[in-house]
This record gives sequence, C-alpha cells and structure tokens, in this order.
Amino acid sequence: MFSIITLKPSVTLIRRDFYEAPPPLEITEDSGFEESDLFRRKPFAESLTNLVIQAEGPLVISLDAPWGEGKTTFVKQWRGMLKKDENIASMYFDAFEGDYQDDAFLAISAEVYAYSKEKLYAQGDNEKKALTQFKTATINVSKALAKAGAKTAIKASSASFLDGSELENISAGVSAELGKLTDKLIDDALEKHTENKNSFTTFKIALETLGRELSSEGKPFIVIIDELDRCRPDFALNLLEKIKHVFSTSNVIFVLVNNSEQLARSVEYTYGQGINAHNYLHKFITLSLKLPKKADFALSMGDTKNYVHYLFRKMNIYAHGQEKSYSSLLGELCEELNLSFRQVEKIIGKLSLYMLLTPEHRYKDKHLISGLCILQVVRPELFEKVVNIKDYDSATTRDIVEKLLDFFGYYSYRDEEKTDWKSPFIITWQAVLQESKVTELPFVQILKEEIKQYDMSLKDLIPVVAEPLVKYWVEQPE
Repeated sequence: MFSIITLKPSVTLIRRDFYEAPPPLEITEDSGFEESDLFRRKPFAESLTNLVIQAEGPLVISLDAPWGEGKTTFVKQWRGMLKKDENIASMYFDAFEGDYQDDAFLAISAEVYAYSKEKLYAQGDNEKKALTQFKTATINVSKALAKAGAKTAIKASSASFLDGSELENISAGVSAELGKLTDKLIDDALEKHTENKNSFTTFKIALETLGRELSSEGKPFIVIIDELDRCRPDFALNLLEKIKHVFSTSNVIFVLVNNSEQLARSVEYTYGQGINAHNYLHKFITLSLKLPKKADFALSMGDTKNYVHYLFRKMNIYAHGQEKSYSSLLGELCEELNLSFRQVEKIIGKLSLYMLLTPEHRYKDKHLISGLCILQVVRPELFEKVVNIKDYDSATTRDIVEKLLDFFGYYSYRDEEKTDWKSPFIITWQAVLQESKVTELPFVQILKEEIKQYDMSLKDLIPVVAEPLVKYWVEQPE
C-alpha cells in the first residue's frame, strides 16, 4: 500500500501508512466472538455464560486482570454472545466516565433506566409499566438516601460543638437548640425508618421485574461495570456499597471489570494502610474470576506472540523487508517478558515510527532495534541511560550493562537450554555493551552507532521531518 509524495520539486519520498496504535476493533452489540477471537477467549466466555444462567440468588462477579489485558474488549464481545446465543440482556456502564457524579446510586440507576427505556419503550403495556415502576422506586430511594446523607452531615457538623472544651463556651440557648435538633433528627429517623425500608424493598422488586422484561425465559439481566479501578476511590467504594445493599436482587447479576490490585489501593487510600483491602472487597463480591491471558488449551503460539503478529498485519508495519523476522523476534521477547497487550501495542508503534523515519539503505540490526523499542516502553529510565552512554569503560556504564542484561534475562539464560531466537539476541547486546575484545570489531561499532541513531530518530527527526511534511506534503491518488 504505497503512494508517491512530492516533498520538494527535487525530493521524492515513498509514503507508507503509519499507525502509532492499532485501529480499535469495531465491536457492536451483536459482534460476539465469531468475527475476531484473537486471544481464544470464547471458551472462557461460554463458561461465564453458563455460570450466570445457572446462578441462583443475587450474584456479584469480579472479573480481574491487569491493565492493558483486553478486559473491555472481552466483555463487549461477551455481550454479543449473550444476546445472540442466549437472548440475555446486558448493559455496559463505564464507571470511570461517570465518576464526576457524587451519587453512585443515581449514576447506576440512570444508566439502567436509559438502557431499559431504549429496549422496552416501544413494546407492550407490561414493559412500560415495569419501566414506570422502576423510575418511581428510584426516585423514592434517592430521596431516602439524600435524607440520610443530610442527617449525617448535620450530625457531623454539630459534633465539633458538642465535644471537647468548646462545649463549656457555648451558651445555654445554643445548647438547647442543638438538643432540640438532635431530638428531632432521632424522632424523624424513627418515623421514617419503615417508610425508607419499604422504599428499598419496592426498588428491588421493581428492578427484578424490569430484569425479567429485558431478558426472556427467566434468564438474568447482566449489568457490566467497567473501569471500576480507575474511578475516584470514594466513588468506587460507594458503587460497591450500593450494589451490595440496594441493587442486590435475584435475577440481576453484576459483573465488575477491574484490576483487583488497583481497586485494593482505593480501599487503602480511603481507610488507611492498616486495613486488609482484599478481605474488605470480598464483603461485596460473591465470586472472583481471573480473565485468562492464555487459553487453557494448547496453542501453536502464546497469546502475546499471536497479538504481535496480528498488530504487524493490522498496523501495516513495514520493516524494510524484514517484517516476518521482526514480528517473530518481538513475539518471543514480549512473551518471555510477560508484557501486557497495551505495552505490546506501544512497542510496535515505536518500531513503526522508527522504520518510517530511517532510510531504507541504512544498516539496522533487528536484535538491537527490537530491544530498544521494548526498553523505551517498559523501562524508559534505563533506555535514557543506554542511549546516552559516552564512556563504555566506566563503572557507571558497567552498572547500566548489568541492569540491562538482567532485564533481558541474560543471567537466567546462561543456565537454560539454549534457544534459537535468544542466543543471537543476547550475543548482540553483549557485544555492544560489555567490555571485551569483541567490542572493538567494526560490526560492534556499527551497533553502538545504531543505538545513538535510534534515539536521534525518535527524538530529533520527528520535529525535523514533521514540519516540512506538513508544509510540502502533496498526496497523489493511490
């Protein structure tokens, strides 16, 4: 896929499509896993579907995976499977987009109402009645929660006057008024207790009825809450509390998509380092599941390698005729280093940019360039030290060498069975960085220069090239 670009009257360049990141997968509500199952997760999705169909009683599932492992893509594809295969209704809520709100209950309820209105409003009277009942019940619960919050705030603000030495300094009149206020709050709470309790019960019944109208044949209604770990800590925990205490009903299942380690930090931020965050979270979660990175059955290659090859095709990577060689090496390296899919995307983006900015005729070593791309994304502080080495014989440089070879697994590699791909990779980096006779060879001097040129390409060439390209770029029809 090439086109000719005229940069200046005397300079002609070949233009190649460049993607810094892969184009997003187009996942619709009906997509499922048929069109794309890059990570072979359909079997896991089928097991998860069986679980929610057979579940009895309220259920809150935590779907856990580190950042950048494709959680959002998975649940969106799973929604398509639920709809097509089982006619199960499911709703997706991005909690991070909604955490500008203070009221977690209303944030979820509004999403449920909007989704249900779109699905049910054009149907019969029963569906419309269920929608109206849910709306009314939501309003009543919201009022009850707002009153409870207001009472708590008044009590808290009063406490500073009623405690400690300040109590002796306030007048008897103020003390009497505060006493009346406290009596009124208690009296009101007793009177409203039954009414509020009935409001919560009515809300659960309305939600259960709505869920039955949305999903057929007694199947559950699935509420998927994504990005919970990226929310403000107070909003995330408020969501969990409301799901547990207000939304808990028999045929509505919540699936919380999150990074459990990060969510635990939200608990620690709110309640202090002394709390057992994971035990606290288990109070709100019925079942914790790990989203598998690798399928449970044998593959010809791991998920990470598979993803590298996919990105090379999807991003139209051009590596001066060495696309297959780069793809194979980077797949092995990213798999061994256990990198996240998001890190892999950034690494391939760096390679794509580097190849775009370097002349076809210039020497390139795949081991060095692949290692530098990985280093710049995963260990940027070490990358900066490597590309700025001036004296290869200094103690500082030897320390950098140790860290870098340790990062690439050189020391564990020495005791392992030698692999076809890793041996030349390690030897190349050793030749460039370690003090030995081989470092004086012309080949190694070229590699050292390649390190400097790589850094220059990504840092200095971008502003140099971008301005004239913007100014003079004339694209011809392909």
